Amino acid sequence: MSTSNNVRSQLEVDLIHILQLDIIDEDTADQIIVDLVNNGRQSLVQHRDDILEEIYLDVMNDQSQLLTILKNAVSNRWSSIFYPSYSWLQSFIKQYQTQSSDLYDQIITRTAEYGRQKFINSNDNGEQILFVVIQFLFNLNNERMMDGYIFNRVWYILISTGLQGLEQLDEFIELEDIKEDKKILFLALREYYRPELFSILSKCKIIDCRGLYDSILDRIAEFGWRLGLDHIRNKITPRMYKEFFKHVETIVPIPSLEPTKNEIKNKYLTINEPLLDMKAWIQAGEFTSLSLIIKSIVDRYCQHKTLTLLIHDCFIPLMYLLKRQENLENFIQSLQRSCHYLSIDYSHIYLRTFIHVLLSNSDELLRRTILNQLNQQNVVPFLQPGPLIIDSDILSIWDYTRPCLLSFGIGPCQGKSTLLNLLFDTKFEEHHHENLYFQQTIDVDFGQNFSSRRPFSIADTHGILTKECLTKFQLIFHGYLIHIEENYMKKYPSILNDYLSLIESTKFRLFIVHNSKNKTKLSFGKQSVVLPNLMQINQYSKQFLIEDLREEIYKRTKDIVINPKKLQSSMGELSSDYKLMNELVTEYLIKISWDKKAYENEIDFPFYVRFSSVCYQREEQRKQAFIEVEENMRKNLEPILADDEQEVRRIQIEISV
Repeated sequence: MSTSNNVRSQLEVDLIHILQLDIIDEDTADQIIVDLVNNGRQSLVQHRDDILEEIYLDVMNDQSQLLTILKNAVSNRWSSIFYPSYSWLQSFIKQYQTQSSDLYDQIITRTAEYGRQKFINSNDNGEQILFVVIQFLFNLNNERMMDGYIFNRVWYILISTGLQGLEQLDEFIELEDIKEDKKILFLALREYYRPELFSILSKCKIIDCRGLYDSILDRIAEFGWRLGLDHIRNKITPRMYKEFFKHVETIVPIPSLEPTKNEIKNKYLTINEPLLDMKAWIQAGEFTSLSLIIKSIVDRYCQHKTLTLLIHDCFIPLMYLLKRQENLENFIQSLQRSCHYLSIDYSHIYLRTFIHVLLSNSDELLRRTILNQLNQQNVVPFLQPGPLIIDSDILSIWDYTRPCLLSFGIGPCQGKSTLLNLLFDTKFEEHHHENLYFQQTIDVDFGQNFSSRRPFSIADTHGILTKECLTKFQLIFHGYLIHIEENYMKKYPSILNDYLSLIESTKFRLFIVHNSKNKTKLSFGKQSVVLPNLMQINQYSKQFLIEDLREEIYKRTKDIVINPKKLQSSMGELSSDYKLMNELVTEYLIKISWDKKAYENEIDFPFYVRFSSVCYQREEQRKQAFIEVEENMRKNLEPILADDEQEVRRIQIEISV
């Protein structure tokens, strides 16, 4: 994009003319133009105060000249940047333009409306090419695309497992229908992987001889990072492979779609050290100056530029602050601020990431201790990236005496977490779609930090809540706060109805309609509330609106009835550990039930006795607060527990045989 000191392109001239940007300063005008090109027409919402009101209302109309200009800009960009270098892409798009003109127009219009960065956060040509190809191949019209789930699922599978991941996507497409276009998808995946792969190969000083780079690229595009690495092992020396794998492990994601319980699912979780235990928690003592600690951590980050090491350096400060029952938001903000001052990328520094890594690298007792302390002043992770299974650790802190409301959005709806924070003084982090930890994950705030607690807990969904997730966890949520943009609700009523059909009619639900163009104050319905655009009202009006909405939610939820025992049972059944141990007990009891002496002596129940002992010893450990644990007491407990757990595992193997 040219600056105001250079000759402007025809696109810039047209945008300045239609928006009358010549009446504002050049820097602001340039920023508006850049945002329009990258983020589409909807980016003007952020610049409304810099545009004449009459002009703004006119250009945001569905048939506005601005949208036509931006659509032409998208088409011209493909022609000038992609087509000269990728003739196969030109033929592919032209074919769809002729045979599926409606889909082609929807994709062009959607890109002009929302830009590229609404769905992918990159200006890399390879990523944009793959983005375009996926939309055409999977027939992602407006309704299928804006649903969110389909695109997120397709994108994640393909960038994780390469072309062979198509076999996992037959729910969205008939594989026979794209048999001829698999070559196009393969070429698009090559362009997606190329920049990162070639950069790593260069850093490892692997020489591109006899077409080695392209050969490796073919394997990665075919099988993804994980399986692709196995296929290239024999193409380079063992020393090269170790160095190459180390770089891949720390720079690019190597996700697994169905990881085992202890398997690392993200590039930031590759900390190959023994699990932290209570000794580390006890030794996390006072600091002379937390600001100096943060400065030291960031200085090291400047040198190694590796996020895993940064998170590792933060383990002890995080545990120390948790022991003091501090809110960790200030610590993360201090890290981000320090990186900002040193011009270091901090786009992946989020509390949710750090907590997940800390929990993943802690043993069972320490995990539960951390969660218990985290619950005092912070939100608690409920559902992490990956399979839809909750960890049993959260069972120990779940509040079974209060109902829990799940907040989620349908379609693109910004500001959900921000609204919850204003309403209930929670500390939910805002959704960042490019970060794995903000994709189909859930956090819970039990309100433990208030002297007068809320009558309910709040769960906040990051990213798109899939229908599968909504159905699976419905038993443990007693109500729903459903957010939706007014425009999206009017355009895609069928998607809204699909979600509603999954929710029990007897449960509380409140539809929060955001950014109404016709409302300047709250408007309540039987099961809905319509919000004006909060950015367009003054601070006092916003405060009064929030107070009124909070009071209305409290009033409508006061009659929710819960069954603590039923809730506890439902939670346990959704836990991976609970299901495993329950299956073991059931199988073994069935196995010995035919023995007529089974009821005569507890010796006939060796597995159950051992299992009971394990539960008892774990409970004894949990009762010991970190300030009361003595070394000799720990040494006495650990051998007993280790023996019992070893015996339980032995019997488990015996049962399986």
